[in-house]
Parts: sequence; C-alpha cells; structure tokens
Amino acid sequence: MTTRIFISSDDYHQTYCQLSSDVAHHLNRVLRLKPKDPVALVIDGEKVQNALITSFSRDVMNIESVSAPVAISISSPTITLFQCLPKQAAFSSLLNHCTQVGVQEFIPIISDRTVVQVKERDYQKKQHRWQEILRLASMQSKQDRLPSIQPIQVAHSCIQNTDWSKYDIKLLPWESYNQKQLSQVIMEQKSDFKAAKNIAIWIGPEGGISESEADQLSRVGFDKCSLGTSILTAQLAAFYTVAQLQFALSAD
Repeated sequence: MTTRIFISSDDYHQTYCQLSSDVAHHLNRVLRLKPKDPVALVIDGEKVQNALITSFSRDVMNIESVSAPVAISISSPTITLFQCLPKQAAFSSLLNHCTQVGVQEFIPIISDRTVVQVKERDYQKKQHRWQEILRLASMQSKQDRLPSIQPIQVAHSCIQNTDWSKYDIKLLPWESYNQKQLSQVIMEQKSDFKAAKNIAIWIGPEGGISESEADQLSRVGFDKCSLGTSILTAQLAAFYTVAQLQFALSAD
C-alpha cells in the first residue's frame, strides 16, 4: 500500500521533499522505502500529490510526480479530545493510538486531579515530541489529516472560555456516573451523531474527574456516560470511547 507522508508546502518542491530527522528515519529504517516505491504526499493537509521515490539523501527525499495534486475531501466529523494529562509515557501512547482511530485535535488539560507537572522550560521540547508522535501515527494509519495538538489549558478556564456551540456532540465518560452506557447515549442520539460535524470528548486523568468539573461540563452541554463497570486507565478510556464512536458512525 502507498505510504502517506505529511509535509508543509514550504518543505515540498517539485523534485524533492525536505523531511524531519524522525520522519526520514521512519521511512528509511522502519518502513524501508526504496527508489521506485510509491508515496502520497499530503501537503498542508489540503491536497495529495502521488509520486515515486527516486532516491534518499539524509533528510531529503527526491521524487518524481506521477499525477497532479488532488484536493482532500473530508466527510467524517472532526473529533476533538480534551485529555486531562496522565503520566508522560501514558500520554505518548494515548496520542499514538487515538490518532490511529481518527482524533483530529488534542487539547491537553490540567485538571483538579492531574498529577503530572509540565515545567515551562520543558514544554517546547515536549510539544515537538508530541507533534512527531502524531505525524508518525498518521503516516502509519494512513489518515487523511494530520492532527493538531493545542497548548496545555487549565480545566476550569478551558470550560469557561471555550465556544462550545461549535460542537454538535459533547461526551463526558465519567467513572462516577452509571445511569447510561456510552453505547446507549449513541443509540438514543444516532441521527445527531451521524449528522455531526464536530464532536468533543472530555477524558479525565488517572484520578478521575472531580465533581465540580463534571458539573461545569454538564452545564455547557456535555452528556455524561459510563464505559462499564471496569475502571479504565486514561489512555484506554480515550481509545475505547473514540473507537466505539467511530464504529457507530461507520455502521448503517
């Protein structure tokens, strides 16, 4: 199958592409691409250029175009994950797996029960690493769009300042709520889910969501739901929610 490579228009030229060191390593050492292998270049997330590799030179991939660029047509809803930060290794795993099941935007949250601390001097390095995880996961799973990751926000100010009207569906899986399963919420609002263009999901950290946060989220329109009797880790709760949502959206 054709490998998808996400690049900016600044890095794309008619006969070659400039690659980051991580992407170059992934293409050369992991995927082991070679001359004459086909690639699909996703440029600025707006168009796709099909090409053949002619050679590699460090962080440069030389190419031969085989067709004119084609605009990307997106029909599936945009899923935004508001993720209260778990521990660092768990968050990296979460970014990887949730990208593969179609999350397009990640918003890291510092909540009442968030344990991890992100020091300001380390933030830029972490942000760069997170973006590379999204890029490689998108390439591996052949996504049409490269997800974005926004700056870290504090839960209460995020809830207060976000324009929630742009989200057609807002889901709050919460371990303290057992009146409705996620599957039941989806079935009851199936037509709304099918028609949705933007979906927001809020997932708590290892310690869960506090009562005050849950109340705030309910007031701005989030539907509480349960993921079952088991208490899932933060990264598994996020993956499970998105995967079940995607299954429902793809079903007739």
